[in-house]
Amino acid sequence: EDKLGVDRVLFVSVAASVLFVGLLIGFGGGAVSNLVGFAYPTYQSYKALKSRMKDDDTQWLTYWVVYSFFTTVEAFTDVLLFWIPFYYFCKIAFLIWLMSPHFRGATVIFNSFILPTLDKYEATIDSGMKDATKVFKKVQNEVRTQGSEMVQRGVSEAVSQAVDAQMNKVNAEEENFDDIDHPHSG
Repeated sequence: EDKLGVDRVLFVSVAASVLFVGLLIGFGGGAVSNLVGFAYPTYQSYKALKSRMKDDDTQWLTYWVVYSFFTTVEAFTDVLLFWIPFYYFCKIAFLIWLMSPHFRGATVIFNSFILPTLDKYEATIDSGMKDATKVFKKVQNEVRTQGSEMVQRGVSEAVSQAVDAQMNKVNAEEENFDDIDHPHSG
């Protein structure tokens, strides 16, 4: 207050108003919604991990599952969502509802939509993940084998080129010595 010469309440009110208007028109909404979606939940998750209670762990794990689902859906629909008026304002309100200990929105969405959906398709998802893991390991082994062979070929070629260069250098030096010992007559 003393340094700026501005009343703290006035400063916070103006800053909050600018932020609110910015969110309403979409300016800076992505950054602010990411801050809201990550900062507080991350800190609360940290505190939950340190506590001995299980309820807070469940609350924040549920939040992260719902947030991840929401973020994945948003990644594919953001082109459409961008056109919704006040989208970021609504998103921030939604995120606050999700994480609120009073409303427990993440638990509501998890229990009413995500849990039944995952339960229904769990075997299919597990099978797909197992197949994807096999393919990934096969590709990984192929890359490792190919990479190892490429490195071996590269090292062989580099050594061969180095030996050839040294031999050429030695041959050139021998010719220079021959010229010194036996000058050509012109």
